[in-house]
Amino acid sequence: MVYLDCHDATSALTSLATAFHLHDDDLARALLECNLETDWTGEREERSIRSFLSEIDVDLDSVRFDGAYYFHGTRSLEPEAFIREGILPLGAVIDRIWSSLYDLVRDQVNESDWQKFRAELERDGGGHSGRLYRIKVSNAFHHGPYAMLVRDNHFNPSTIGGHDYLATPEIVEDIGRAFNENLQERFENKAKKCIVKFRSSRVQGGALTAALWYAYSAVRGDPAGWACLHSIDCKGAILPGAVVGVEQVR
Repeated sequence: MVYLDCHDATSALTSLATAFHLHDDDLARALLECNLETDWTGEREERSIRSFLSEIDVDLDSVRFDGAYYFHGTRSLEPEAFIREGILPLGAVIDRIWSSLYDLVRDQVNESDWQKFRAELERDGGGHSGRLYRIKVSNAFHHGPYAMLVRDNHFNPSTIGGHDYLATPEIVEDIGRAFNENLQERFENKAKKCIVKFRSSRVQGGALTAALWYAYSAVRGDPAGWACLHSIDCKGAILPGAVVGVEQVR
């Protein structure tokens, strides 16, 4: 079985070359010699990729993968839980999040006041952060979990214009800013940055293009940029059996 694997440049190149029925070195050489063009619409990228593949006798529409590996980046108080439980959507873990955050500030606020704070935040309190919280929690569209195809994209959020999920989960940031008692700082000091790698049979349109742009950048020594960005909404739990590993990063 051939899985698209953008864990690093080597695995990306190997999985692409396998799907193209080429040797790794031949694909790397071809990528190094070509000149791909990009724009913000993505249209020029696909045309450029199609042109490149035709030059190495590969038809983009005929390339097939049995699945892909994806990378869920987060900061967690219990990274090992992903091995036991998989990756759960926001709606399934929101009560646990509130409980674990209270453990961090129980020396500052009693449980009754903490529950009152939650009730106010979920009703209409918390200002802008409260509004962001309610948008996420009230709509399953935002529950994910989400993951990226290219692992390296988790390390350069400013380059791709996204949230730094390894710093603080968005929902924790919303609660922490609304509480305004160094809750987010306490969370970041105790929680561990981690990337959960899992396998999926889903290979959506654009995944191959993103992987090729990643390989193209890597052979030149360039960082993974926005052209390599490809993410998925899992729309429900990732089962424990699909989790390959949990990497704690600095």
